[in-house]
Amino acid sequence: MADFPIFIVGYLHSGTTLLRNIFQDHPDIFTGEGETRFFDYLPMIRRNFPDLQEEQSLQNYLLYLAQLIRTNFGKVHIEQNSEGVASFSALGFSEQDCATLFATASGMREHAQLFGLVSDQLCRIHGKRRWLEKTPTHLFHINTILAAVPNAHFIAITRDPRDVLASKRSRQQQEWIDQGNAARRSVKQIQAGFDPLWDTLAWKAAVNAVVSAESAYPERVMNIRYEDLVSDPETTVRRICQFLQLEYQETMLDVAWTNSTT
Repeated sequence: MADFPIFIVGYLHSGTTLLRNIFQDHPDIFTGEGETRFFDYLPMIRRNFPDLQEEQSLQNYLLYLAQLIRTNFGKVHIEQNSEGVASFSALGFSEQDCATLFATASGMREHAQLFGLVSDQLCRIHGKRRWLEKTPTHLFHINTILAAVPNAHFIAITRDPRDVLASKRSRQQQEWIDQGNAARRSVKQIQAGFDPLWDTLAWKAAVNAVVSAESAYPERVMNIRYEDLVSDPETTVRRICQFLQLEYQETMLDVAWTNSTT
């Protein structure tokens, strides 16, 4: 079986979190705690880490990536970290892991390619064969992702727009309290926001992006319907596993089938 990375993408409130939860405990898969939003923020990341030629700057960037991938974008500031190599140990890196990572990264200067490299390293450290990343809006960056991670595969999920709007309206009515940083609060507010016209246009743009990507990369992009996933989960998950060349596990369906933000 192949060991290519997996990206889960789709419009907000379309079931991407449910799909991630189904795959996150698969014995072959490593995934972090949440969304990295790396390719959404790539221009900003490049500005904050402009000089990867300098050894300490490169190591700071690698540490930032390791923290981002292991946790999520809401817990890591996009700024140069001065804590140094010692902080890698908290993320599970041994001295040998660090040496291997630094040696491999020293010949690379593209920020997005280093994202793939650090993901590969974390995957190996955790004894897994594949890594999975779920950020819905990475749907709009598939070309960029494939340029940086050429063997990446994508599972896109599409949901009836009426149900998407109903889900967002329901979420808007829930009181959301979070003492986390402003970036996370801002994203949550956008996710929970309800504007039928804007959401309909955004949903259409997402669907067009899925159709375009599936047409351009039929062997790399699989689109599923949320309705199929919830009405016939075993058949749908088996189809996804076949596409991803993963062994289906009965326990994959032992997840909470409840509404989530994405």
